[in-house]
Amino acid sequence: MCIVIVNLKERQKSEGMVLCGQNDAEGSIVELLEPPAGSEAGDHVIFSGHDRKPEKILEEVVLMESDGVTPVKRNKKKVMQTALDRLLPSFVVNAAGKAAWGEVVWATAKGEITAPVVKNGIIK
Repeated sequence: MCIVIVNLKERQKSEGMVLCGQNDAEGSIVELLEPPAGSEAGDHVIFSGHDRKPEKILEEVVLMESDGVTPVKRNKKKVMQTALDRLLPSFVVNAAGKAAWGEVVWATAKGEITAPVVKNGIIK
């Protein structure tokens, strides 16, 4: 079992992006993020205090052409990828080995998502 982001813009034939905890930028330790015991394929990741309403959030993302002035025609997949690119730097493994978005620990209905070996790392 692992944590996967699905429905991303295809850069190559792919069904999704597997998320891993990594101890540092060099990646001397990399491990799959682990869902809690009893998890099943398709369980959703929950960010406590945040509704699971991506369409509402994506409506607020404004994409611009490289000139920084001209709005890009809204393409849901492109907007989602841009939002993910903006969020990814704030995805971390905290000191307790829990996957987090800033201070918000990732979870499913069955418990918290962890990286048992990596501590104070990043998520890639």
